[in-house]
Parts: sequence; structure tokens; C-alpha cells
Amino acid sequence: MKKSNRFIKNLVFIFGILTIFSFFTTFQYGKEEIKTKDIVIKNNDTIWNIASDICDENDSLNIQNVVIQIKQINNMTTSDLYIGQQLKIPIY
Repeated sequence: MKKSNRFIKNLVFIFGILTIFSFFTTFQYGKEEIKTKDIVIKNNDTIWNIASDICDENDSLNIQNVVIQIKQINNMTTSDLYIGQQLKIPIY
């Protein structure tokens, strides 16, 4: 009976520590905040062209990674853009 009580106390203690730890951490922990600017999509704009323009300004960037980042920032599941759509793009 005493071993059972000790096990339960230890379990509650560990659960408490984990709860406190999770309270003080966030989902964004360790991620660098990305600065963005807003653009308005015009005729013939594509996500690839926008990423290409960004990469032209910074040779160390990979266009595919920039496309992925633009989609993540804007919570996009596809690469479809619409005229007049506002899009956040990263600033490097």
C-alpha cells in the first residue's frame, strides 16, 4: 500500500512539474520572429515571381525556401493568388 501511495505522489509531482514547465513555454519557443511587409497582388503575379524578386535582392536565399516561407506566413495550402489579395512577404 505504501509503494502505491509513493508512486501516486511521484506521478502527481512529475505531472505538476511538467504542467508548470509547459505554462512557461510557448509554441514559438526558439523560432526567430520574421519581419514582413504587405503587398497587394497584381495581374500576372505569382508566388514564384515574388519569391524570385526577394532572392534577387539577397543572393544567399533559396527561391524554394522563400516560396515555402511565404506560404507559411500567410497560412496558404496552395500557391494560388488572386488580384487584389494582400500577402505578407518576408523582409531579409
